[in-house]
Amino acid sequence: ELIFTSAPARTLLPTDVDDPVLRQYAIASRLSFGLLTQPPDERLLNLAAAGKLTEAGVIQQEVDRLLSHPDSQAGFLEPFARMWLELDQPKTLVKQQGQSHKELLQPNYLHMYREHILAGMERESAAYFGIMLEENLPARELIDSDWLPMNDAMAYHYEYPRIIGHEFQKVKLKPDDPRGGGMMGQAGVMAMTTWMGPNWPTYRGAWVLRHVLNHPPPPPPVAVPELDHEDHKGKPIKAKLAAHTQAAECAACHKTLDPVGHAFQHFDVSGRWQSEEAESYQINTDEGGSSRYVRSGDKWPIDATGQLPGGEAFTNWPEFKQMAILHYTDDVVRGQLQRYVRFFASRRPDVGDEAVIEKIMDQDRKQGYPMRDMLKEFLCSEIFLGTR
Repeated sequence: ELIFTSAPARTLLPTDVDDPVLRQYAIASRLSFGLLTQPPDERLLNLAAAGKLTEAGVIQQEVDRLLSHPDSQAGFLEPFARMWLELDQPKTLVKQQGQSHKELLQPNYLHMYREHILAGMERESAAYFGIMLEENLPARELIDSDWLPMNDAMAYHYEYPRIIGHEFQKVKLKPDDPRGGGMMGQAGVMAMTTWMGPNWPTYRGAWVLRHVLNHPPPPPPVAVPELDHEDHKGKPIKAKLAAHTQAAECAACHKTLDPVGHAFQHFDVSGRWQSEEAESYQINTDEGGSSRYVRSGDKWPIDATGQLPGGEAFTNWPEFKQMAILHYTDDVVRGQLQRYVRFFASRRPDVGDEAVIEKIMDQDRKQGYPMRDMLKEFLCSEIFLGTR
């Protein structure tokens, strides 16, 4: 008798067992728990009983079916996106007036929308990834696209025409929207990488290198000097960082992190586009009780020049994304497949896994790495099926 539990797919029966019938049920279990976090349904169990799951094309068909299931959002898309992008970090919507950046920055926004905007920020990356899979879009659209997923609160936040309802939908961007599409400039990501203080370029650069470009930076030193020292007051962030990194122990990391992070200087603390950098942000509340954040203190023009890890220089946000697509798409895709190994097999990729990953990439490179096809190929691979 086979007992299916609610345990994650990676802890279920191994698929490299000698018994062919048992192996079929193990594959059914891995597929269902991996994509829905629930036991196999009747169709999967019938296919397993008939020994058909390993026939050509059957797993691909079942992956399509399971991804179209309503539970795939909570069972796969959202947990994978949280793991891949570390989305569980706090989100900053504004720094409250009088607060030190050492304190946890409390969200405060147009108060009637605050809770909904935070919820939207939590979900937009998974919604983006879901559309990429649903439409089998090429991997370069992880970096740049002409669309974003929006619901009512996020359309309000991005200053787009009203959308009815909390469900996300694909929205074509305005031709004059300077932020563009892709995952890196999403409001939730930008708000998540500002909560620890004023050195946004460092945190944003580290996040992009680690989670998108697949060039993880070295860990920071144990004792990190204060960025917002009195000697650095009244300076733009780029100047503060330049002074901050005079020490060799700081420069070792910052020379890699900051040049990438400077690309994001047009995004303010809540991920909206800004044309100038402000010294600080504060809250203004009108007589009706509606709260808005405003920039305060000195202001400076945005300097978004920098370079990527390989030395590719850019002068603004669009150039940064162009350089990333041109030189780092393979790295982005490789990182995606490596995270599938972590998510579905619960281990770091080893040498054998990397060989399978390169094989999948070779198959899909000419097609631009269609995202749904790559996921299906991974789920048909010896990594997921446990045969290597």
